Amino acid sequence: MAKGAVKKLFTWKGLMADSPTPIRRTAIGLLALICCAMVATQTSYFVVFDAHIIAVLAPITACGLLYGPLSAMLVGALTGLVEMGHALYLPLDAYEAYFAAPSNSILLFAFMGLLMGVLFALVDGFIAKRRSFGIVVLILFCLLGSAVFSILFSVLVNAINSLMHLEVPAQLISDITGNRELINQILADFGLMALLAIVGGEVVSRQGKTEEATLRETFQSWLAVVMIGAYLITASLAYTVVTA
Repeated sequence: MAKGAVKKLFTWKGLMADSPTPIRRTAIGLLALICCAMVATQTSYFVVFDAHIIAVLAPITACGLLYGPLSAMLVGALTGLVEMGHALYLPLDAYEAYFAAPSNSILLFAFMGLLMGVLFALVDGFIAKRRSFGIVVLILFCLLGSAVFSILFSVLVNAINSLMHLEVPAQLISDITGNRELINQILADFGLMALLAIVGGEVVSRQGKTEEATLRETFQSWLAVVMIGAYLITASLAYTVVTA
């Protein structure tokens, strides 16, 4: 019984479980493309008021909510792979050097996708049916996920720094692992994660209440997906060529 319940959590397909397979695969692919483009063009990481924000956690979290833990884990792993490659061959600064380790890129982002998907699977019924309570739980889980990521990253930074003896400024180390900066990062990442997850959940909720889409609306939606995908690929390639 317990084994079956655990399996159900990991195989949960998200709020979009009823969507046709081609649409589901395309949407997951688009989320993966968005995440990979963000880390490739350095739009995933920025600093605001001493908080080191990892913005790519937001679409990975949204993938966990909409398409389940396994899909989010795949998207996270692909994102981490691109991030690791960028850190190895086109590092932006000393901070990005830490993502060159698989534990801080592929494994960490894949784990976050899996974790968020499983957490959302635990309260699937509440999110889908009891909107107000579901949103509160969703927000709390995003806060928990952000804290787990920030703490794990901080621990791994110290471990990798001692093992690899990276030449990183002492001020940067204190920024990453300091208590105040760590709290700022947790809150900043949490805000982005919760915002995108709530928006995604609301879109799915409204979509379920509307009538079947017309052929024209379907065509417009797919045209937008193709245009966004083409833009992200072009932007990523252009950025890589210019900064290489």
